[in-house]
Amino acid sequence: EGGTECTQCTAGSYSAEAATACTKCSAGTVSAEKGATECTKCAAGTFIGIEGGTECTQCTAGSYSAEAATACTKCSAGTVSAEKGATECTKCAAGTFIGIEGGTECTQCSAGSYSAEA
Repeated sequence: EGGTECTQCTAGSYSAEAATACTKCSAGTVSAEKGATECTKCAAGTFIGIEGGTECTQCTAGSYSAEAATACTKCSAGTVSAEKGATECTKCAAGTFIGIEGGTECTQCSAGSYSAEA
């Protein structure tokens, strides 16, 4: 009441028209600039796990995420992601394997052994 000037919301928050306060962006969304009218979902392969974020972070190799993620998910055993920012994990080809979660590279089977596709 009695205000003469509207204040821009800080980066990491937004407001609609006629707002009385700014709202922090929820986890999985960001606003990089001040004065935002909405928050933007993090792209697949990136995440932000806090409210009020200004920048999404790429998933590390061995993990992936969908759009608007609050965390990255490790690739399951039998699958890998070699690069950071992955949107999915790739199955190890027949003749290769990985027995741990979060893998980045499939290993060839040794002589005298085999594996079917994951």
